[in-house]
Amino acid sequence: MKTCPYCAEDIKEAAVVCKHCGKDQPPPGHEVISAEWYAAYKRLSARPKDQQRRMLYSMELAQRTELRRISYLIESGKAVIPSVAPAAAPQPQQDNTLAGVASFFVPGLGQLVQGRVGAGILFFILASFCWLFFMGWVWHLIAAVDAAQWKG
Repeated sequence: MKTCPYCAEDIKEAAVVCKHCGKDQPPPGHEVISAEWYAAYKRLSARPKDQQRRMLYSMELAQRTELRRISYLIESGKAVIPSVAPAAAPQPQQDNTLAGVASFFVPGLGQLVQGRVGAGILFFILASFCWLFFMGWVWHLIAAVDAAQWKG
C-alpha cells in the first residue's frame, strides 16, 4: 500500500489513478510538489543569483534544504506539479431583450421565447381577459417586465 500524495488515502502500490480522489498518480521516481513550494520556487528563481543567495540564507535551515531539494526535482524533471483547476467560467447571462420586446407586443410571447410555456399561456389569458375591462395593459406590462427580468 502507498499513500496518495493528493488526498492522503491508502491505495494499492500499482495504482495509476487514486480511487478516492480520481487523480493520476506520479510515475515511479517522481514526486508531487505542493502548490506553496512551487510558488516559493518560482519567486526565488525569478530573482537574480545574488538575491537568490540572500533569500536562501535568510530562511531557516529546514526551509532552505526543502527549497533546494524542490529546485533539484523541478530542474531535473522529476517533479509533478499539480495543476490548479481554474474556476468555472461564469455562464453567460441570457439576454432577455428579445423576450421583453416580444411580450410587450403580445403578452406571454416573451415567456414562450424563453421556453416557459405555462407562464406564457397564463400571461396571454390574463391579459386577454383583462382587456375586456380595459385593464389588459397592466398585465401586458407585467408580462413584458417578467420576461425581461427572468433569470433562468
